[in-house]
Amino acid sequence: MEVVTRMADGVTCVELTGDLDARSAQGVFSGIVDVMPQGTPLLLDLSGVPFISSAGLRVLLMVHRRAQGAGVEVALAGLSSHLRNALRVTGFLRLFHIVERCSDGVAMLIRQRAAEATDQEWTK
Repeated sequence: MEVVTRMADGVTCVELTGDLDARSAQGVFSGIVDVMPQGTPLLLDLSGVPFISSAGLRVLLMVHRRAQGAGVEVALAGLSSHLRNALRVTGFLRLFHIVERCSDGVAMLIRQRAAEATDQEWTK
């Protein structure tokens, strides 16, 4: 499993390539958590992930929980039909923002952050 991280317009983008399974799960989780700064939106590009096991699903659940605790919005991009089905069956689709492409995810997360900032201004 390869984990590549980059910043795009204030969004942390993590590109995963390879199987997300028991062998790669701990390294992937560590790699994601290490770049999950508080308050910065996170986009996980799963277009290079052909297979996800229950250990990989657990990684996504742990990322979701960690993100919630840190106030971080998370989007998943590039889901294959296999991954989308696995997330649907487990109920994980409702935990994340789902987008087709990384560029869509970056734009959506930027809009989400701007809307939250506006809401905070109104509540002051």
